[in-house]
Amino acid sequence: MMDDEEQIKDGSTSSCGSSGSEHQIVKPSSIQQMQQTNKRKNDLSNESFCDRFIIQNRGIFVTIFILPASFFLRLFHYIYDWYVYLFVNLSSRHDERVSHISAQVREAASQKKKMCTSRPGWHSMSLREGLYKKDSKVAKIEIPLRDVLELDEANLTVRVEPLVTMGQLSRYLRSKGYCLQVTPELDDLTAGGLVNGFGVETSSHKYGLIQHTCTRFEVVLANGDVVTCTETDR
Repeated sequence: MMDDEEQIKDGSTSSCGSSGSEHQIVKPSSIQQMQQTNKRKNDLSNESFCDRFIIQNRGIFVTIFILPASFFLRLFHYIYDWYVYLFVNLSSRHDERVSHISAQVREAASQKKKMCTSRPGWHSMSLREGLYKKDSKVAKIEIPLRDVLELDEANLTVRVEPLVTMGQLSRYLRSKGYCLQVTPELDDLTAGGLVNGFGVETSSHKYGLIQHTCTRFEVVLANGDVVTCTETDR
């Protein structure tokens, strides 16, 4: 008759006394670590030499290329915003662009295609790559709406397009002596993204989420119709 005794040590071994057998064991967390390590090795083996070189030396690329490019892109947008504000009839241009968006949506709807915006992934705040945007069966709707349209000082409201950033809007309002009731701190967050993504800031305990401070929405429906929504309409 055998007397089997199992002992689990920190050294990850289990022994059976009378049989003389010894088995290695691992904890579940160790298995996960091994799987993650193997996955990283496979990912690295699938990367090209150029990819590995850029990743390993990303600090150099960020300093020499990314930071200067970001500076000049921000400068371009700053100059563009002031040029548009001073010399362009924003109201008529907005109506033209909305009509163009409506036409794109109607065409996609008539073909029964799924739809998404044509905004590239590098414009997004997320690091996730939207693979659905590469699907040829998905209609890419162009939405060039990134202007502050008008300020109504009597009613203390500002009309903006969905791709207006918080930095852009804050600069505009500060020059007039105003600010939003809820102003998220990240400059690159957009008005449309915050409304759809439940934008919140420290003043939200008083005013609510950013969509709670909105008084009216202009919406292009899935069939291409353009409607205006308020608290009492739609």
